[in-house]
Amino acid sequence: MHKTRTPLTKWFWMIWLKGRQKSGISMLCLQRMLEIKTYKTVWTMGHKIRKAMAERDAYYQLPGKRGRGAAGKAKVVVAVETRGDKPRFAKMRQVPTVSGPEIVSHWEDCLKEEAVVRTDGWPVYRALASGTRQMNPR
Repeated sequence: MHKTRTPLTKWFWMIWLKGRQKSGISMLCLQRMLEIKTYKTVWTMGHKIRKAMAERDAYYQLPGKRGRGAAGKAKVVVAVETRGDKPRFAKMRQVPTVSGPEIVSHWEDCLKEEAVVRTDGWPVYRALASGTRQMNPR
C-alpha cells in the first residue's frame, strides 16, 4: 500500500472481499465492484494481498513436536461423511488413547454397516473393519 494512488478504503474492501470468498473472486469482478479503472491496478493489488497472506501463513506454525507421539497434544478422532468427493458432515471426538477398542467404542454409533472407511493406513483403524464395512487406506 506504500506510495499507492488507490484509496486505502479500496485496499481494505479488496482485502475483506478476498478473505470472505472461500472459492475466490475474480479480479474483473473486484474491478467492477470497487470501481477501479484499470485491470493492471486491480491485478497488482490482488497480487500484493496474496503475497502478504502467503508470507503470514509461512510463519504460522502450531507449537510443539510434530506427529502422534507429541506431548501435550490432545488425541482427536474425526469422521467425515462424503457424497462423492465432497465432505458433508464432520464429527470429532477427543479420546484418552488412540487404540482399536477406544476407536470402536466411540465410533460404532455413527458408522453405518455399509460405510467405507478411509484412513491414513495406521493399523489401529483396522478395528473398524467389522461386518460389511470396507477399509480403504488412503
